[in-house]
Amino acid sequence: MSTSTALTLEQGAAQLAAIVGAEHSIVRANKVVAAPADAQQVAEVLRFTSAHGLTVMPSGSGTKLGWGNPVEPDIELSMMRICGLREHAWQDMTCTVAAGCSWTAMETQLRRHGQMVALDPLWPDRATVGGIIAANDSGALRLKFGGLRDLIIGMTIVLADGTIAKTGGKVVKNVAGYDLHKLMTGSFGTHRFVFDTGAEGSAVYANFAESAGLVEAGRATLQGQTGAADVPLIRLSELTLDGVRKAPIDVVKLPPRADGVPLAGIVGLDVFGDRTIDFDLPRRRIALLAARPAGLVGAPVSATPTTGNLLTIPVTIGSVSATAVIDTGARKTRINWALGRLLGLDPAKLAKGDTIQGATNKPIETGATRVADVHLGDRRLADAPVLVADLPVFEAFGVDDRPAIILGLDWLEKTRMVVDFPARQVWFEGDRN
Repeated sequence: MSTSTALTLEQGAAQLAAIVGAEHSIVRANKVVAAPADAQQVAEVLRFTSAHGLTVMPSGSGTKLGWGNPVEPDIELSMMRICGLREHAWQDMTCTVAAGCSWTAMETQLRRHGQMVALDPLWPDRATVGGIIAANDSGALRLKFGGLRDLIIGMTIVLADGTIAKTGGKVVKNVAGYDLHKLMTGSFGTHRFVFDTGAEGSAVYANFAESAGLVEAGRATLQGQTGAADVPLIRLSELTLDGVRKAPIDVVKLPPRADGVPLAGIVGLDVFGDRTIDFDLPRRRIALLAARPAGLVGAPVSATPTTGNLLTIPVTIGSVSATAVIDTGARKTRINWALGRLLGLDPAKLAKGDTIQGATNKPIETGATRVADVHLGDRRLADAPVLVADLPVFEAFGVDDRPAIILGLDWLEKTRMVVDFPARQVWFEGDRN
């Protein structure tokens, strides 16, 4: 079990047993399986996991655990004790059903009054209602009767920090609040956002916003990698990441991604800029911490804020010094020609690089090469890839007049990066076993 407080599996299981009961908290393989009895216990479990930096995977009968983007969790949160049809208002043609109830069990109860939910998800005798909603598994009948998200009028949701939220209600004509139940349908229990230290504010993509029924509430100017654009604003009732909750929060609405990757949006400094982040790409883990973790190796690098409170750090490539903007939203590292010329790069000898679209989808061509002897604090990269172009974002960040780098994920593939935003200090650790 990998946590900020170094709990063992047995210790984690024992603490969860105090919440759900000893017989419902067991160690299985490399995880703890906990089965709460109600929403209150789910909330207590999630408060515990959030406090200890644990990854959680909700599960039903497991028919669709391979769908979406499955993770290797510390805790599997089984919904199988939270089951049954809680209420059937047959005169109003509505029912209230628990997440762990199988589809067939629900339909059996509805048929007593000649009713049904007009969908045909896969494996209905085993698949649970919660899992079907999370996967948006409507089946072929949606072509005739509409999709699952159109049939849900209310939902009780437990957020990652243990907050219990309710959306909609039990009556068909209900206009109170946001349709968050539609947002949750097809979410696989969560939504995929880019964690972007190079973004001053958070954002959602237009296709996600439209599917979730999010309403525009103003406009703003957005500076992206390749230029600026006037974009709509959307007010979210809340946004939660690793126990950090911002409510409400205004985010920009971006055009759909040019690469077609189905992401919900971007989480920026407005969510985590007052925290310490433990960005461990080799282990595919991110933690938002109130204080820096213990046991950091080596001396920190002092960072300097730039436009939008983004942090810059000094980096050396060979004998050449440069200013790097830490940008985890960039998949590939970019340098400007002020640095390229000092490194002796020849534009005619560069390979064709990527077309950079940025958040505003304005394309700019780049050249591609590799550089040697890169130093990120105490961390040395013998060889590293770069894209070369004078992107507008260098000017926006105030570093276009000097050798500059947009430090992306490809330089962090084998590196753990810890950023203490309040103290403006950064640690780089490599080759962790």
